[in-house]
Amino acid sequence: MLNDLISIIIPVYNVEEYLDECIESVIIQSYKNIEVILVDDGSTDLSGRKCDYWGQQDSRIRVLHKSNGGLADARNAGVKIAKGKYIGFVDSDDLIDPDMYKELLEAIYETKTKMAMCSFITNKERETYPVKNANGYIIPGKELANTIVLHKNKEMTFSVWKCLYHRDLVVNKEFPEGRLFEDVVYNISTIYDLDYVAYIPKALYFYRIREESITNKALSLKAVEDVVAYNQGLLDFYNSRGTKKEIKNFRIYSLYEILLYNIISRNNNEIREAIKYTNDYIVRNHFSIKDTNFNIKTIVKFLFEIKIMNKALMKG
Repeated sequence: MLNDLISIIIPVYNVEEYLDECIESVIIQSYKNIEVILVDDGSTDLSGRKCDYWGQQDSRIRVLHKSNGGLADARNAGVKIAKGKYIGFVDSDDLIDPDMYKELLEAIYETKTKMAMCSFITNKERETYPVKNANGYIIPGKELANTIVLHKNKEMTFSVWKCLYHRDLVVNKEFPEGRLFEDVVYNISTIYDLDYVAYIPKALYFYRIREESITNKALSLKAVEDVVAYNQGLLDFYNSRGTKKEIKNFRIYSLYEILLYNIISRNNNEIREAIKYTNDYIVRNHFSIKDTNFNIKTIVKFLFEIKIMNKALMKG
């Protein structure tokens, strides 16, 4: 019978409207041997008090109050005090299925791996999403990392919140602070080094889309800067660890993405300065026409994505 302690780290910042529902979804897990670490990242609303309330209601909940340092800093602080053999992350405005950690841990044991990942849907999709009872399977770490980086499967993403890690994988790593996409290089570098990762093709994590959330705001200068930063981080990673084919494939994808943001920046006066970030990235990494595989299909897709992004920016 499985009885390993799982530490679930929940960074909290000004989410008083959603926090109770999030915590409730975690403490009713069918797998009971958990510790829940609420990291109050200097909240200015009632979130901090709510954390203390929940800490009094359930002995498995630990509360850490700290000055505001951002999502990555809060996650790092939680990892430092985590006692579990396995560690997971949940964002404080999201929800999880009652069996999420049970199924992830069972997948790890059944496949003798050190990490498991499930699928996810948005909170609004929960009522209409068909329940999947598909069996899990294992994926070689390098194959999964490349699948995520090249966006070959929309259910497999960079995000850490749908994953369960053996503590050895995360206790000596830190999320890069001050970045919007802080878990991109963190997760890819972790996955890439594993022989296999257990994957459960079931939506056990429910991602809430909020208008005011940091990943759902209209495109900003900072967001473009962070996109360039994570592309640079991934390119540096592949240059140092990847095969020639992996490097080539990522350079093609990265140039495609950077050019997309370059064109969007030119069409938006509020972020026109971001052109410098994208141009510098292209020049710094010696990109040329040889790094593209643009054909008619690719160009049509490219133009379609520009149209979609422009519409999104106009709404924002």
